[in-house]
Amino acid sequence: MDSPTLTALLLLTLKGYFRSHGRRILSLAKLLGQESVEVESRALYRYYDASPPYPQRLEDLLGLILSGDSVLKELRERGVEVGEGPRGRFLRVKLKLIEELLEES
Repeated sequence: MDSPTLTALLLLTLKGYFRSHGRRILSLAKLLGQESVEVESRALYRYYDASPPYPQRLEDLLGLILSGDSVLKELRERGVEVGEGPRGRFLRVKLKLIEELLEES
């Protein structure tokens, strides 16, 4: 699977999430002086919608993304970092990207 497709699928998922929660998150993050926010992958489950040949589960998509340097680089350029921590996988998203995704909605 090519990196632009994986990137677009993840950005589409983020767009759905931020359509519901973005304005509130932006307000709080700006008030606190943050440049980015962290979103746990499980918060995105209900916004992930893919059909074959794409992974059916968000965690599988994130696994593919984490295994490919070109996808990670492309996401970083857009303002998204994907990582794993003690509580599971997460995405660190720049506020600028959240604003762009809200403008597209």
